[in-house]
Amino acid sequence: MQQVKDIVKEKLKPFESGYVKILIPVVILYFISILFYICMFGISLSNEQSIWGTFGDFLGGVFNPILSFITILLLIDTFKSQRQELQLNIEKNKIDDLLRLINIIFVEINYVLNLNFNGQLTIRDALQKEIIFTNENKNFEKSYTANVKTLCRLLGQLNKTLNELREIDKSSSIPNFYYIYFEEIIKVIQKSKYGEDFKWDEKNKENIFSA
Repeated sequence: MQQVKDIVKEKLKPFESGYVKILIPVVILYFISILFYICMFGISLSNEQSIWGTFGDFLGGVFNPILSFITILLLIDTFKSQRQELQLNIEKNKIDDLLRLINIIFVEINYVLNLNFNGQLTIRDALQKEIIFTNENKNFEKSYTANVKTLCRLLGQLNKTLNELREIDKSSSIPNFYYIYFEEIIKVIQKSKYGEDFKWDEKNKENIFSA
């Protein structure tokens, strides 16, 4: 029942905010004009067409400018509403595009993290264990370094895209979800030698570490 009331209230909102506020003064002015005419010329009905013509000219002279002005106001209000709706649609489409891009980057990041680069460890495991390359596993260092640099690039793209989403939809919880999800990996990279080239927005770092 409450949902029905909310829907009806939403449908009536344009009339409450615009049309009714304009219509009420017009109706009041209409009756005031008739009352003024009656006070000046009496209330008796005339059989002469010219008298009715004069009365019509009086009402037309009073209301035509007002109605023209109201029409302009309504056109302006309609234009504003259409412009707001267009802006909302543009923002919605932009958010949808960003969410698709975020999902693609997320999949690519997880793909890199789960790559097995030496037959034993994934990139995620190697980062978390802070693997040190010795003469025995030196041949894997090049592959590891290339994958970590790819990971840093993808995380940078994710950071930029999440920033764009936050600018459009400040109430979205999606950025915080991804920040928390990759928090450990980000910290590890920042502490490693790869952290020098890894850029992460300070504003978003605060969101990650304070979550």
